[in-house]
Amino acid sequence: NLKTLEISLDVGEGLASRVDPDRLLVAESGLYSHADLERMARAGARAFLIGESLMRQDDVTTATRTILGLGAPDDAATPDDAATPDDAATKDATSRAAAQ
Repeated sequence: NLKTLEISLDVGEGLASRVDPDRLLVAESGLYSHADLERMARAGARAFLIGESLMRQDDVTTATRTILGLGAPDDAATPDDAATPDDAATKDATSRAAAQ
């Protein structure tokens, strides 16, 4: 909301259903956790613009890995076959977003 500067993922979820399936839906505001990315991926977002939540971190690399659900660099990787369908969609979307 530009008048109050209030950010709500509810707005993005509501608007997502209005986007044609052949369009790339980008979630752009209010993304502070991996759960936020998962939530917006379930709503149809396939790319994420993350700014403020990373800019406020001392260790941007670790913060980026955390929000993408990749864990710290020293963490053991979770096998892909253990991922839930929502996790798979989020990893696919976050991988594409990270590559851009």
